[in-house]
Amino acid sequence: MTRASQSIHEASIALLDWLDREVTAAGRGDDLKFSREDPSRRFWLGRLAPEETVQVTGMGARGERLDPCAVGLRLVPESSLPWTLRATVSMVAWIKNEDDQADEDQQWVKLPTVIRDIDCQLDMGQHEAPFGQKVLAEALAEIGATGLSAEVRLEMDVHAGQTELVVTLVNTSPDVQQSDLDCTHLFETTLEVRRIATRPFVLERLPDGYRYDRSVPALGINAGVRAFDGLLATTDTVPVDKGRPDYWNSDALRPDLEFKTLADDPLPQLELLMDALTAWNDQHWGDELQARAAAEYWDGATRDQAAKDRADVLAEQARLRSGLDLLAAPDNHLLLRAFNHWDFPKGMVEPGEEARAAAVREVQEESLIEDLEFRWGDSSTRTGPYSRGKVAVYFIASTSTENVTLPLNHELGRPEHNEYRWMGYDEAIQMVSPRVRPVVEWAASVMNLPPES
Repeated sequence: MTRASQSIHEASIALLDWLDREVTAAGRGDDLKFSREDPSRRFWLGRLAPEETVQVTGMGARGERLDPCAVGLRLVPESSLPWTLRATVSMVAWIKNEDDQADEDQQWVKLPTVIRDIDCQLDMGQHEAPFGQKVLAEALAEIGATGLSAEVRLEMDVHAGQTELVVTLVNTSPDVQQSDLDCTHLFETTLEVRRIATRPFVLERLPDGYRYDRSVPALGINAGVRAFDGLLATTDTVPVDKGRPDYWNSDALRPDLEFKTLADDPLPQLELLMDALTAWNDQHWGDELQARAAAEYWDGATRDQAAKDRADVLAEQARLRSGLDLLAAPDNHLLLRAFNHWDFPKGMVEPGEEARAAAVREVQEESLIEDLEFRWGDSSTRTGPYSRGKVAVYFIASTSTENVTLPLNHELGRPEHNEYRWMGYDEAIQMVSPRVRPVVEWAASVMNLPPES
């Protein structure tokens, strides 16, 4: 990719990656072969002081953080003891340049990198054990760093009722003040662990924590953590990639939500969006939720919170579906005409009958519609007194029935109404009487349907 073809976003990422690499290399000394200064005073990443030096500083944990003697990983093994694993150690050492003719910038020389595999096993009854002391001391001597030493330590620890394994690379070299060596620090250290099955740590176990990925593969000790291909490794730069959000994480066809498209015809794109939401909810709030509860050891509070949230999600899905159905359906009102008077289906409330139940019965008797759905709940409005003090109560309901049948009224010997018609807002407001117009306006406001013109 050329610079000219990069977007500002891509160029920003490239710049940050470059800065990260440069700062890390400068802090570790990765790209250097020589140094003018004592490397223990120049490099601050990947540097391990001798354990003996840390112990005599008198600064305790603060001294260990400022100049650590170990780097490592804290793991949660899948099984109980014994634990076996392979640790791969990488490190370098610096020595004084013995060439009297060396330039001022070459007073210190970096020796070749030491890389060794150390097989470890912590047995039943053991809480801590060292490994690889001889192998690592010999490897350091081979490159010219005789007298330096290191080891891999395995330690079992129980924290908050959970059995954990701590794997560290420790610099066991002598304190420089008690040695003939010029520098007893180790540099560019990394520790890789493989061949052990682990499960992740789960941070902040809160009732709603299941919504977020709070799992981490391991905890770093004086380092960050990289996890890839079944391997866990320390790192001197924390790899947290937070890219630009992508708000579409579904395999379903992605809708076009551009303003122009929605202005022309929003319904096809909204149907795609609704279908994708339904599929996503079916997947993540269905069987998968139960599987996660078992796999992630959810407690009772987390399970209860998830059940409540699932009910809320499905209720919201139903609400959105209802709204989309209303958008897709004609904004019609069913009006019935008796002689010259247009009104909604209605009738007298029978003794002991609730008003909404009476409305359902009257609609069925006057139009044979049986699939009323009260999407707005019990929302209702009343008219003022009319015709000898009667008061009409109106509800809002939707139906998928389009063809209305005006049945025979046996008492009258004919249908109770002369005609039915589905009307939009503008037509309905013109056709009904002044008494019913406020009902049409109320219904439009509740359904959030604007007038047609």
